[in-house]
Amino acid sequence: MKKIFVISVLSMMLLMTDTSSAYSQKSTVANAAIQTADKSKDTTLACYRQFEALKSEIIKKLQKTTPKKANQLYLSYLKENQKIIDCINREDSWYTDNFYSLNEISSKVMTAKEWDMDRYGLYFWELGEGYVEIRTQPYFYYNIFAKYVTADFYDYLKILREEDAVLYQADAGLSISFEDLGERIVVWEGFLRKHPNTVLLENVLERYFTYQIDYLLGMDNTPTAEYDEESEEYIFTPAETLAEFTRFLRKHPDSPTTELIEFFMKNFDGKAVAKEESIYIMLNMLKTKQKQLFDSYLKKCKRQA
Repeated sequence: MKKIFVISVLSMMLLMTDTSSAYSQKSTVANAAIQTADKSKDTTLACYRQFEALKSEIIKKLQKTTPKKANQLYLSYLKENQKIIDCINREDSWYTDNFYSLNEISSKVMTAKEWDMDRYGLYFWELGEGYVEIRTQPYFYYNIFAKYVTADFYDYLKILREEDAVLYQADAGLSISFEDLGERIVVWEGFLRKHPNTVLLENVLERYFTYQIDYLLGMDNTPTAEYDEESEEYIFTPAETLAEFTRFLRKHPDSPTTELIEFFMKNFDGKAVAKEESIYIMLNMLKTKQKQLFDSYLKKCKRQA
């Protein structure tokens, strides 16, 4: 009995030592992060001042410009501002690299940092798998440009304000539901129906096409079809994928995505997809059909505009 007690006490001491050691290591990392951030404070502050100065300059220009020129101002500002945000991410990398340790050990420091960033319209964006970056708040560009740009740019910024507030994907999987993704697709189709001649077409299509493919195929950790060992083929997950496809088909019969879903389901070959090279054949088939349907849809929208 005495031996058991001694062993138990020793085990507890070892556990406490390990826990203390782990805490000490995290604390060391956190303190090093703060010290490093303090050393580069001047350079970091310069980035933030540049960020604020450019924003002020843009706001002044918007007071005296036309809607079409405001559109161009938005596009150029977006590129220029991203360079400054990249600078901020480099200079404040200790905060992003040690985000979770800092929050655990020095929450007051992180809270103060977040409040400070909020003044500029910036915040920490958690990307999953331990990655964090600094970016503009979802409403940042909308708040600056909404009153000055043309109707298509206004609607575009309004949609981005909503979508960018929610993490789309992380850890090789969707972070939103397939139903939400389907509705995002419909929102962009509505945008194109309303603004078929927008100069933002390339920007819109990048999202729209990505959304459609992700909706049909899913991602590594959120697939729409799973491998069945018994039949040695990929099959749709009935409770999720087929139910969602059915919902979309019924709710949006006039959507070009409806025809794409039907094409996908008709041509999906579970045994062929099990072979790696066939996945790319299926993807290329989808992209070809995707473009055909979109071109037809856009022509129809232009005729009706």
